[in-house]
Amino acid sequence: MKKFLLLSAVWVFAYEAPAIAEEKSDNRQEGQKRAGVAKTKSHADNTKSGSEKIAVLSRRKVAGGGMMVKHTTPKTVSSLSHDYIAMQSPTSTIETLIQNLPGVVSASEGPLTTSFSTIHIRGMAQAEIGVTLEGMPAANPFTYSTYTPSLVDSENMGQVNVMQGSVDINSPTYNATGAEISASIRRPSDQQNIYVAASGGSYGTNKDFIRYDTGEIGHSGVRAFVSGSYSRSDMWRGEGDIRRWHVDAALTKNWSQGNDSEAIFGFTQAAQGEWLYPSMANWKTYGVNYGLNDQYSAGDTHYVGLNGKNTGAIYGALKNHFSFGHGLSLDAEAYSVEFHGPYYYGESVPVSNGYVGAEKYAHLDDYQNLPGYNPANSKLTSVEVSNWYTISSGLTLVGHWKHRFNAEISQKGCTSG
Repeated sequence: MKKFLLLSAVWVFAYEAPAIAEEKSDNRQEGQKRAGVAKTKSHADNTKSGSEKIAVLSRRKVAGGGMMVKHTTPKTVSSLSHDYIAMQSPTSTIETLIQNLPGVVSASEGPLTTSFSTIHIRGMAQAEIGVTLEGMPAANPFTYSTYTPSLVDSENMGQVNVMQGSVDINSPTYNATGAEISASIRRPSDQQNIYVAASGGSYGTNKDFIRYDTGEIGHSGVRAFVSGSYSRSDMWRGEGDIRRWHVDAALTKNWSQGNDSEAIFGFTQAAQGEWLYPSMANWKTYGVNYGLNDQYSAGDTHYVGLNGKNTGAIYGALKNHFSFGHGLSLDAEAYSVEFHGPYYYGESVPVSNGYVGAEKYAHLDDYQNLPGYNPANSKLTSVEVSNWYTISSGLTLVGHWKHRFNAEISQKGCTSG
């Protein structure tokens, strides 16, 4: 298999107030790095009329390149911060990001895909693993398949957590008996800025991304961001391509200390060709050329125009945190998530003596006038359309009471449909 090469170019336009901090150096503390500006006076100031200034800039490095996130709760959690995510491919999904974490085995159909992936964590299969985005269940509620490419752009991911073993009691994933994957988005910036990125690579891969942060609007305590992206790639095996359009947005409002609200929205529309799964004999004969055909011939159900997936997702959440004092607080989140198709496949349909499910028919209705009908052929080439959608919505209420030695008692209520 050819190595996947991806080159990225990033432009950043930002409006930020400069922050300068004075810092005294301590020669006895070797190896310690502190952010700031160190101002020193040269010995030449006493002997020369002119002065020389040396400015030393330093940036605090994130522990473990963003793979060692500090946790204070007694749970087995592996986390990835945005510092690590930002160094990966712009087309990365949640599955590809966590595949190197302990106990995680994940696979997808290709470097860029819009369909679901396969995950195993410590031997637990997909049906025993919960997936959430900002507290919303992010898996198909019927099959538990995850469509993480439809959830969030990697540029907007704030943190990804993998909880091995027992899951968070506040999670709305009732199937998560073995592990949980939770992701969060980057919050709107305090400063107004625009971020633009473009990338390209082999197999005609490219991704264009733009994000706009409003900063705090006046002195209202309101901040927001909106982003959009477009990505495409040729399928690495056979004919066809993959296209994806995505939008992320969030708006936050700080009412007072300890009281805030947040609205989150996401939209995805994607289209890609269908993968054909080769046998060993197919692979030895055709290799990476085995797949859909770009030219149609009579009776060819593997024509690229007859096979594909048009998938998409729409989600929204309204999150609120209320503090009542005396250690009492309430988290309330209303959410709704929709995944939809359709999938479509090339199919040969008998003109006579065929079946619709378990029911047999004598002839297709008005078969003599159907496109492509030939009396010499007993079958017609058609498209089987599987139009599906799932909706998961609910309201999660979690109450907290912190008393004395930072002990915490939580009471959860959750409704969904």
